[in-house]
Amino acid sequence: MDKKQLRKLIRENPVDSQYLKKASTVIQKKTMELPEYILGQRIFCYVSMDTEVSTDLIIEDSLKNREVYVPKCYGNGIMKAVRIRSLSDLQKGSYGIMEPVCDSETSDEFDLMIIPCMAAGKNGERLGHGAGYYDRFLKGSKGKKICLCCSENIRDDIEMDDNDIFMDIVVSENAVKSFLQQVFSLVQNPIIE
Repeated sequence: MDKKQLRKLIRENPVDSQYLKKASTVIQKKTMELPEYILGQRIFCYVSMDTEVSTDLIIEDSLKNREVYVPKCYGNGIMKAVRIRSLSDLQKGSYGIMEPVCDSETSDEFDLMIIPCMAAGKNGERLGHGAGYYDRFLKGSKGKKICLCCSENIRDDIEMDDNDIFMDIVVSENAVKSFLQQVFSLVQNPIIE
């Protein structure tokens, strides 16, 4: 199944809203327990829509003692990371997504980047909404990329092409999968046949 068909299937069969709400709470708590989150001082985080894993707890917690940047979309697939200092800095923007009111303070360097998805794969694959904003934005980024995804949307049939960006960590309510550590351990302890 190609990405377009998979997106259509997921849109036509969304996860139950009550399940998503419960899963979102667990996923956010697991994310906030990660060393990458605890140590991160400059964080980029998506502002969730109804069909995505919620990020409200993460953003509220991060605003207490970190620099928090959230996406603001422009035309031609351009997205910038804009700093917010409170949730009141957000208003509904393009695509009906909550975005920063102004964009005077931007950055492209982060300790941690929390990324949305429609689905995620078992090896760090990410299926976005299809506009390519995040793949363009993430290209060349050095911060750890964490994808939040409920277990019902973890799949093994996500195709990746040259423009797609793999995630370093995928957090679901059932597991935290870190792909950088797996690669690192293979380098340190190569498999000998």
